[in-house]
Amino acid sequence: AGAILLMVYMLYFAYIAYAKMAILGFLVTLVVSFMIYLLKERKYLLLGTFMITTVACVGAFVVYNDTARMIVTKIARYESFDLGNRQWVYFLSLNMRYAIWDCSWFVISQDYNWILGAGLNNQEALNNCYYSTYDVWTRHGVDLNKDIRNHVAFNAHNEFLQTWLNTGLFGLLALVSMYAASTIRSLRKY
Repeated sequence: AGAILLMVYMLYFAYIAYAKMAILGFLVTLVVSFMIYLLKERKYLLLGTFMITTVACVGAFVVYNDTARMIVTKIARYESFDLGNRQWVYFLSLNMRYAIWDCSWFVISQDYNWILGAGLNNQEALNNCYYSTYDVWTRHGVDLNKDIRNHVAFNAHNEFLQTWLNTGLFGLLALVSMYAASTIRSLRKY
């Protein structure tokens, strides 16, 4: 009962903090945990039914939600998250993340950054891209001078993208290997 109360408490605060990704991560963890449980208990028919239902629900969400459909379409077409041609109607976290991800990809694609990384001191390159391409501050009537801009820093807002940006392909492979090894060890143990 205490564990359930703690989960409800944490979900409530994730909701009021508008932490959508935390809630999504929690739901994905629940779905995957339930699927592993069904697999362990050899309930293959129920597992298949659950998987088909999950895929149908996610598919329906993508089909009927404009934002989700746009994101999946961009990923499927290998398109950039370039917002240069888009009108910034809302100054939201999602819009900012598209711009930050696009600038992170831009910095990674420069020189040999995709192999070696841009180093831990890549903030200037990210800020230069961000403010020159997506100057949302000016677009929304906030005119920040250069001194203030140099103190506002954005990271990649994605652990894998940030690791790739900092340490290159080798660092990214090391991170993915650690997660894969941990997952495999957990699945073998249970």
